Amino acid sequence: MIDYQRLSSLIIYIAIENIFEYSMQLFHSLQLVVYCNLYDVK
Repeated sequence: MIDYQRLSSLIIYIAIENIFEYSMQLFHSLQLVVYCNLYDVK
């Protein structure tokens, strides 16, 4: 018998971890774009 509660909590944990990592990468790439635009203006 599979423990569905444990399995679902594990899936949710992995999903949250992946979303956090992805949003951090997105934030860094956005920062790079902003910095490039600022330096282009000067």
